[in-house]
Amino acid sequence: VRITSSPRFTKWSMYVKLMMFLFLGSNICTSREVRNCKECLLIHPTCAWCSQEGGSSLSRCDLRDSLIQSGCGVKFIDKAADYPVDLYYLMDMTNTMKDDLQKLYTLGNDLTSALRVVTSNLRMGFGAFVEKPLSPYMYIYPEEVIRNPCYKFPKPCPPQFGYRNVLSLTEQVEREETKVSRNRDTPEGGFDAIMQAVVCKDKIGWRPDASHLLIFTSDDRSHLALNARLAGIVQPHDGECHINNNNEYDKSTILGYPSLGMITDKLSENNINLIFAVTKAVVPLCRNYSELIPGSEVGTLSRDSVNVVQLILDAYAKIRSKVELELLGVPDELSLFINTTCLDGEVIAGVRSSAGLKIGDMVRLKWECKC
Repeated sequence: VRITSSPRFTKWSMYVKLMMFLFLGSNICTSREVRNCKECLLIHPTCAWCSQEGGSSLSRCDLRDSLIQSGCGVKFIDKAADYPVDLYYLMDMTNTMKDDLQKLYTLGNDLTSALRVVTSNLRMGFGAFVEKPLSPYMYIYPEEVIRNPCYKFPKPCPPQFGYRNVLSLTEQVEREETKVSRNRDTPEGGFDAIMQAVVCKDKIGWRPDASHLLIFTSDDRSHLALNARLAGIVQPHDGECHINNNNEYDKSTILGYPSLGMITDKLSENNINLIFAVTKAVVPLCRNYSELIPGSEVGTLSRDSVNVVQLILDAYAKIRSKVELELLGVPDELSLFINTTCLDGEVIAGVRSSAGLKIGDMVRLKWECKC
């Protein structure tokens, strides 16, 4: 693309626009010297490039609206793809998370504003979980505690539940009022909730052409497969969707907890990135989980979840800047040897991923097969 002057604008027009530019101040797109479209789009997701010769009197690399105001035709404006994003927020609703609930009420507007620089095609949803509603995971005596697990506390709370889809993915994110409940044992039923949020595609509303982010928020561990035998549940999880017409998981007291391996398979199968947004005490455990779950990230949730928006943005940036080769259905008799050539030309044997990438970067993956 050649950069030429614009004979179509009068000196007066150029003078006025130059004065407006100086008055309003430069933005991140015009603050750097760029020579082509690729360099422009790498600056920031909001930057756009005008490919029309003589289309813009000031800079070919600018905000989209600024280019249009400068005379560039809309059809000549190149912008980084505005990929759709589906974000489902799955929150621990046990009593220990009651302070964090206040931040959740403003999360929709805050996240929408923060992610606007990344995409304008955003949908959000919200799910809640506590624990399997049966002993020994819940209080069953006296009878009043079943209806109100917080009956000894000043404020009542709703009965314990496993998982509930509070709000399916939507562009119209409204404030959803919900209340915490109370369970008996320390680990929570988070893995039950993750499984349902992943496999119930129609109920949740995951779009096939969108980036899928599942935000898991908790301040404690989650039960794993076989733990449910303590409650007399011996039937293993089947990996299927079991959300009823009331948007609740109706096999909570029948099926055991899913295994980490099953969750990993379902996340990969449905192309969903899991982000653990957990408190400091749970971070080491979730980091161990993350090493086994491709495309997942872990962030430390601060007190009252005040940093949750920035945590999600940071985790999403890491996911977008990482390329990872995942191998599915490889026969046992077949051995694969993989080498990755990074941006600096270094060849790393046995590594299937590369991080810190930007638009236009190229990573080479070479593999050999041996029977």
